[in-house]
Amino acid sequence: MATQLFGKTDDGDSCTLFTLNSGNGCNVSLSEFGAAITSIKLTNAHGVSQEICLGFDVLDGQQKDRQHIGVTVGRYANRIANACFELNGKTYHLDDNIPPHQLHGGHEGFGRKMWLGTSVLENENPVIRFTYTSPDGEMGYPGNVNCSVTYRLSSNNVLAILYQAISDRDTYVNLTNHAYFNLGSRDHILDHEVKIYAEAMTPVNRSLLVIGKIESTQHGQFNFSHSRPIRFGIENPNPQMRLAGGYDINYIIGLNDGKLKPHAVVCCAETGIKLVVKSTQPCLQFYTGNNLNNTPARDGTRLKKHGGFCLEAQDYPNGMNVDNLLVKPLKAGELYHQVIEYHFSTYEASE
Repeated sequence: MATQLFGKTDDGDSCTLFTLNSGNGCNVSLSEFGAAITSIKLTNAHGVSQEICLGFDVLDGQQKDRQHIGVTVGRYANRIANACFELNGKTYHLDDNIPPHQLHGGHEGFGRKMWLGTSVLENENPVIRFTYTSPDGEMGYPGNVNCSVTYRLSSNNVLAILYQAISDRDTYVNLTNHAYFNLGSRDHILDHEVKIYAEAMTPVNRSLLVIGKIESTQHGQFNFSHSRPIRFGIENPNPQMRLAGGYDINYIIGLNDGKLKPHAVVCCAETGIKLVVKSTQPCLQFYTGNNLNNTPARDGTRLKKHGGFCLEAQDYPNGMNVDNLLVKPLKAGELYHQVIEYHFSTYEASE
C-alpha cells in the first residue's frame, strides 16, 4: 500500500491518493475526494500492464468532472422524480441538479465530498476506509448520516467495496460506485461482450425515470442472458435506447436480501481481460458512457462517446416514489450494509 498527495481542493484541503497492490498484477488507486476509484491497472493476457478504468492523474481533473467518473454516489444513486419524496407523512424537496429531477444525490452529492481516508489492517492485509458524515438537510435529505466505504484488494485480484451507513432519523440511502471500465486498448467498448444475470428490467419514460413498469429482458436488445457484444444493441437501438443514446437501464437481479449474487460478466477478447461483478444489491444499472463525448480524461486526452461502461449495483431508481418497487427507508439507528465485488482475471486472448 502506498500514499501520495493527489492535490488540493478548491477549498485548500489536501487530498490523499491511496494505492493498493494485490501482488498479482493488479493496482487500484483511490482518492479521498469522492471516495473514488481513480485507476485500476491489471496485467492482461499478453503480460502487459494496462489501465482498465477511466479516471484522472490529478485532483483538479476529478474536481472538474461532471460524469461521476469512479466516485461513490449518494445519498441516493440514480434519478429521483421531481427531486422529492414523502417519508413519515412529510414531503422532502431535494436538490434538483437535472431540473426538475435529482441525479446521484444532487449538485454536491457524495461524489463531490472530501472523505477522510485511513489505512487499516484486516487479517494483516491493508484496506482503505473512507468516512463521511452527511448533515441533516444536505441536498434535502433528512437525518445526520455517518457513512463509510471500505476498499479491499485480495491477492487473487478481487476488489471488494463495503458500504455502511447509520442515520439518526429515518431517511433513504442507496450507495454505489460509478467506475467506468474499458478493458481494451481502443477508445470505445462496443466490442466488449456482456452477460447480465437478469430476466427483467425497469423501463424509463422520456426523462429516463423509472415509473414502476417491469418488462422481460428475454428478447431484443436488452437480452444479455447470454454473452453478446455491446455494439449489438448500440447499432440496433430500440426506442428506450434512443432516449439515452445507448444503454442506460436498470436490470433487476434479485432480492435486497443481503446475499452476494452474480450481477454481470464482461470480457474483452483483444486483451483477454474478464470482469465479474457481484453484489448484495437487488439491481444493476448498465450504462455505456453515452455522455462521455469530449469529456477530459487523464494525460490530457478527451474521451469519446461509449469510451467506457458502468455496472452500478444499486437499489431501485426512484424506488421510494413507486409503490410496487418496495424500496424501504433506512430507519433511525438501523445499519445500512451493502457489498460490491469486482473480480478481475484473464483468459486466452485473440492476437
